[in-house]
Amino acid sequence: MKNDISPDFKTPHFKELRQRFEQAMREGYRTYFESDDLLLLAEYYATNGRFDQSDTAVDYALSLHPDNPDVQTFKCGNLMAQGKFEQAEQLLDVLSDQNDREVLLLRAQLLLNKNLTEEAVRLFDHLYRQERSLDTLLDIVDVCLDAYQYDLAKEWLDVAYAEAPHHPDVLETMVDYLHSSGNDDYLPPFLNELIDLYPYESRYWKNLAHSYMGMNEPEKAHDAIDFALAIDDKDPMAYQIKGGICLMENDTDRAIAAFEKAEAYSNDKSMAWMALMQCYYYLKDYPRCEQYAELTLSLPNLNDSEKASACQKLADCFIKKGELEKAYEQLTLSQQLDKENYQLYLTWGELMFCIGKKEEALVFLHNGLLLAEQTELEVEATETAAQICLTGGEWLQALEWFEEVDRKDSEFNRCNYLPMAYCCFRLDREQQAISYLQKTMAFSPESFDDGLYQQLAGVDRKFYQLAESIRRRGSGQP
Repeated sequence: MKNDISPDFKTPHFKELRQRFEQAMREGYRTYFESDDLLLLAEYYATNGRFDQSDTAVDYALSLHPDNPDVQTFKCGNLMAQGKFEQAEQLLDVLSDQNDREVLLLRAQLLLNKNLTEEAVRLFDHLYRQERSLDTLLDIVDVCLDAYQYDLAKEWLDVAYAEAPHHPDVLETMVDYLHSSGNDDYLPPFLNELIDLYPYESRYWKNLAHSYMGMNEPEKAHDAIDFALAIDDKDPMAYQIKGGICLMENDTDRAIAAFEKAEAYSNDKSMAWMALMQCYYYLKDYPRCEQYAELTLSLPNLNDSEKASACQKLADCFIKKGELEKAYEQLTLSQQLDKENYQLYLTWGELMFCIGKKEEALVFLHNGLLLAEQTELEVEATETAAQICLTGGEWLQALEWFEEVDRKDSEFNRCNYLPMAYCCFRLDREQQAISYLQKTMAFSPESFDDGLYQQLAGVDRKFYQLAESIRRRGSGQP
């Protein structure tokens, strides 16, 4: 199977090798390693996004084997994978064999990244004339994909596919091309053909599940990921995918169970912690959300967007606890990291209501909704803004935003008919309030049993009496 060295990472030899290397690096002593072993370590670290450690392994290999061409070309490839093209070119220029196949492929990749496409194509033609093989064709496709040159990749891939349409390496490369170019809808036939060849290769089942998720076919996605878990019931990535499928179905409880399995079986907890933070935030379980936000922020390799999201959620948790100074600190940090997060502005709005600055609160809420506009999260964002206004006593604005949600997605809005009734009641629109209470009884009777109803009834006895009269009448009670 094409370029799949992941099984090598699970062997006793590799585990002992990694332990010995990391101990040497940690304790600062030098010991001998074979070049192939160091390259395997470097590949492992690069595969897991740990490029600093990958560079360390390659540099150590160069110090022991300075003239080894495989080490030299791997170093070039590593630099290019990190976008360090000038450094890669400097190293490439001093390699002894400029006609080596790997060197020429790296040179072509550099040309593509410089937008010198015609020169790269001439080099590809030269390579293919030199060795007219399937391997050469697929190596050229890989270089094009690494440089995001999808049209050029497709030209060479078409040649390979015409030559050997059922070869597993061609199928693998077709999968890479379709996924990289954003054509996941076309993946299932190729993945299913690979599964026919290698039915116990779980990564194909996981990729198939991902594909069906993108096609909004959760049942097929469940079937695929369950096959992956039948192969390995301790695969953290499979549980991570299963959690994502459950979220597609709005089954947050099952999603949490899957993410907890991913957390339990994974050495790297980051994806599971972030997913659990999102789930508990959605469920408004703020103590658990706070727990996972703190864990997420303890991770060393968060990007700015991930860190900003965790800070915003932690701030929301602090608001719910009344720890407003801590909330302010977290929101300030979140805004420094990512100013384009609509949830940030909604949480700012909630904080401003808490400290009595209603005008500032409304400005923040409007800005948040502008960021969410024309996105798939627009309705959810509008509902959140309406709920914040409800809590802040801005009845008219809350009602307007709830009504906007109702216009855009009346089924999604059914649980909001009760707060809409309360807004109307506070605005002295009793007939409209009665209408929304009747809608509550018809479409969301369970709303009369939730915490919000008890809260609203507790602060306004007259509203409670009106709501109970509608509730009794709707249930046939005298």
